[in-house]
Amino acid sequence: HNLPDPLTVEEEQLIRIFYEQKIQEVCGAFGFPHKIQ
Repeated sequence: HNLPDPLTVEEEQLIRIFYEQKIQEVCGAFGFPHKIQ
């Protein structure tokens, strides 16, 4: 299996922001608190 190239810092930050926004949207839809530690 060929592993994908490691993400650049910029890509990693964009993906993290994207997923955090998605998680907050889902949590809001289900009525969960936004911060789940």
